[in-house]
Amino acid sequence: AFQTAVFSVSMYVAWKLTQGLGDAIRQYAWVKVLSDLRKRLSVEVLRHLHSLSLRFHVTSKSGETLQVIEKGTLGLERLLDVVPFRLFPAAVDVA
Repeated sequence: AFQTAVFSVSMYVAWKLTQGLGDAIRQYAWVKVLSDLRKRLSVEVLRHLHSLSLRFHVTSKSGETLQVIEKGTLGLERLLDVVPFRLFPAAVDVA
């Protein structure tokens, strides 16, 4: 009985450590993808902003524009975090 309890506790601890390690590995591997995404989006947005007319630049509120760009980038990063690592495994579990 004591050996069974020790084994059960050991397996629980190992499981919890494995869960944390899996999240750390996922985050480490995903950093390169997200940084590349952010760089590509920044280049495309800057290219688009440079192609806009002078009228846009004179009449627009740059602070609001930058805030919208930042929200869009964060939203895309969040989407890329949710779909492959949360939504896809849940869909596989259901199927």
